[in-house]
Amino acid sequence: MEIVGPRTTRRNSSRHIFVNKDLQNCSHVFQRIDRVRKQLESPYEGPFPVIERQDKYFTINIKGKNVNVSLDRLKPAYILAEDNSKATTTDHIKLQTSDNKPDLTQKQSRTVLFPNLTRWFSISFFPPSATNFFREATLSIITERKRTGQTRNDFLQLLMDTATELSEDPKSELHEKDSEDIASTYGGVSTDHQIFKNVTKKNLSMDELVAQCVIFFLAGYDTTASTLSLVTYQLALNPDVQEKVHQELVDTLKETNGELTYDALQSMKYLDCIISETLRLYPPALRTERQSVAEYTLGDTGLTIPKNMVISIPVFAMHRDPEFFPNPDKFDPDR
Repeated sequence: MEIVGPRTTRRNSSRHIFVNKDLQNCSHVFQRIDRVRKQLESPYEGPFPVIERQDKYFTINIKGKNVNVSLDRLKPAYILAEDNSKATTTDHIKLQTSDNKPDLTQKQSRTVLFPNLTRWFSISFFPPSATNFFREATLSIITERKRTGQTRNDFLQLLMDTATELSEDPKSELHEKDSEDIASTYGGVSTDHQIFKNVTKKNLSMDELVAQCVIFFLAGYDTTASTLSLVTYQLALNPDVQEKVHQELVDTLKETNGELTYDALQSMKYLDCIISETLRLYPPALRTERQSVAEYTLGDTGLTIPKNMVISIPVFAMHRDPEFFPNPDKFDPDR
């Protein structure tokens, strides 16, 4: 997947006035997914042994406890074990559940529409406390690992290992000065980790490294917590569905003598239908973008997609389109 930046044309020659540079870099995050995935795909593979070890402790409570479940499982995946840092689950929950949270909708809208104006008036997209927390927590973990010489088989270690080398990609934003700064911060680290054995040596840019830290928390926390909450909500509204999936769980666990194995989980087809239907009604991302790598004609429609065109895919609209899903607003796992 080719990555292109903004071109200086009459249309966007004044783009910098209205679009913040950092926001510009973020605009291609979904186009970069293939490149980033190659560097970080190993930690996404084979997570079930961790789930299997934790299933006996995994309980879901109502009234916000889904948040606790998600964060408790996310933190070990990111830093594997307790580091000497501010990255505690309690701090995460305080940031997300504070009763004094401001109304962020208007702030975020203004930040996207008028990035330079919001900077002049010191209006940030996220609360400064949250931004500072993640930045300081990540840097403190990295500094501590450099000081002690510790290396661990976790997501953050992979990011650190990736950032220690200069990219040979001429389009990379990781220049020599950036590399020196990174090396002074991260130090030399080993890549001889079991979960990294299939990871290539082509490293990420500094922007991509920082983005991965943020995306890991956003994708790992918000999507899981929201999906669990919405599945619980739909089961409460549809007792017949709840009874059916409960019976499936009982029957499956009888066959495995109460053990939650990978094969057992894969055999729960109705449970998968419930989660899929919930994600159809409430997709975590309302849209996504992809960039064409070559000119392509869509069948006999006569519609041609030029090379390098960025295509916005309206996920939410497609999921609610009656042409694809009859009675689209109805929760129907059997569809």
